[in-house]
Amino acid sequence: MTGPLFIRAAAAIGPQGIVGRGRAGADTAIGDLDKTWRELCGPSLRQCSRFVVAAVAGALLCTRKVPVAPETGLYFATGLGDTRSAAALFQQAQGGQGRASPFDFVNVNANTAAFHVARLVGLKGRNLTITQSELSFEWAARLAASDLQSGGTTTLLGGVDDYHPIDAEQRLRLALAADQRPGEGSAWLLLSKDPADALGSLLQISLWAQPSLDQAPWAQDVAARIADRVPTEGLRILPGFRVDAKQRADLQAQLPDAIMMPYQEHCGCFHTATAFAMVWALGQARGATETFAHITRDVSGHNGLVLFTAESGAGNLIGGAGI
Repeated sequence: MTGPLFIRAAAAIGPQGIVGRGRAGADTAIGDLDKTWRELCGPSLRQCSRFVVAAVAGALLCTRKVPVAPETGLYFATGLGDTRSAAALFQQAQGGQGRASPFDFVNVNANTAAFHVARLVGLKGRNLTITQSELSFEWAARLAASDLQSGGTTTLLGGVDDYHPIDAEQRLRLALAADQRPGEGSAWLLLSKDPADALGSLLQISLWAQPSLDQAPWAQDVAARIADRVPTEGLRILPGFRVDAKQRADLQAQLPDAIMMPYQEHCGCFHTATAFAMVWALGQARGATETFAHITRDVSGHNGLVLFTAESGAGNLIGGAGI
């Protein structure tokens, strides 16, 4: 990235409801999704899966209070896609429970969610679905930023993953530790080159491989990448679910003036949780401008770092009244 991009609007739905309007609790799945959908747009999407409805609901929450040009590009990230529909389809096909309907196949395709988002938001520009496991959102954000820096004016960037109700299977898919909780979320940001009325700014998206298994060099590397771009005093660090306790401690030792802000209690663990973390962090900003660093890893040792700011009072615009 050659310069900051600006966050014009943001919204997220997680296990505790709409960010900024949620409740405390340890749920794994989004609550009354149908109620949220009815609040936004009336009757449910016929024949569409829960995954699609979650994607559309989050996108509409993000865009309902700001004008969005039809040529806005759509960049939709998902790590696992519609696991519920996929599992049900495979079970039906393998179990001899009759023929699958065309809608069963349509819902399994992750592009379906992006299609309905574009249709209901009114977008006619680029429409890309990106899936790169635990770094899906980071890759989508990089493409969205490239779009803007290549002449685009606005992009709608989202990350959605859902929770499969067979908990043991979901834990296996996510390779979670025993003390980690799977979750889900639908989080969206409207990015622009125009700083007017921005909630914050997207400063940097970095993706790199770290083949070494030695954790101290990893923390030094991450700290150097952060310090090279932003001041670290008072920096808020959002560690992804693959960053374990020792790695967090090592990173804290490298950046002693930073503040560690784990967020998984609000959304659980899922592949595109970075998107949720960004919206949640924006919702925490109520005083002066704050700087955040989200760091995540995948199981093969690849890393994703997102640096962003939240402007003063951004938290007052997230949630209850929408953006």
